[in-house]
Amino acid sequence: MKIKNYLRILAPWIAYAAVSSVASWGVAMLAGAIVAILIAAGPIRRRNADLLSIGTIGFFLVMAGVAFMAPHSPLKHFTLALPLATLGALAAGSLVVRRPFTMTIARQMTSPTEWSKPLFYRTNAVITAVWAASLLSTAAACALVLAVLPPATPVWIGLFEITGFLIPAFFTRIYSARIRARAVAASGMGSAASAHSPRPTASRWGR
Repeated sequence: MKIKNYLRILAPWIAYAAVSSVASWGVAMLAGAIVAILIAAGPIRRRNADLLSIGTIGFFLVMAGVAFMAPHSPLKHFTLALPLATLGALAAGSLVVRRPFTMTIARQMTSPTEWSKPLFYRTNAVITAVWAASLLSTAAACALVLAVLPPATPVWIGLFEITGFLIPAFFTRIYSARIRARAVAASGMGSAASAHSPRPTASRWGR
C-alpha cells in the first residue's frame, strides 16, 4: 500500500500538529477540521464516506468547540495523546462494523473483482488491527508521559509517535507483500496442476 494514501488519511492530523506549533489549540483543531472536511467532501457527497473520515471530522469539530468555549480545559494538557487515541479507537471501530479502514486504501490499488473475496477482508482486518493496537498503545504511553514526566514530554512524545506510526507502516508493507506472494504462488500451482492434469478421451460410447 502506497504511503501517499496513508498521508491523505493522516492529513487532518498533520495539519493539526503543524498549526498547533504556531497557534492556539483551538485554531489547530479548527484547521484539522477544515482539512478533514475538504478531504471527505467527495465521499460524503457520494454517500460512501468511511467511519474514519466521519470520526475525524467529528473529533476536530468537537475539540475545536471545547477549545474555544473552555480554553483552559484539562483536555488541553492531553492534546498530544487525544488524536492518537481517537485514531486508534476509530480504527478499532471500523473492525467492529466489519469495514477495516485500510480497505478504503486497498480498493484504490486492487481490481474490484478482489473486493468480495474473503482474503481481501481478512488481510485488511489484520492490518487495521495492528494499526489500532499500535495507535492505542502509543496514545496510552503519551498520556502516561504527560501525566508523570512533563519536563521530558517533547523527547518522549516524539519517540513514541514515530515508533507508533513506523511499526504498523512497516507491518503493512511486509504483510501485504507476503499475502501477494502467497496468492501468486497459489495461482502458479493451480495453473501447473491444470496443465498436467490428464485430458478426457472420448470413449466408444460417446462417439
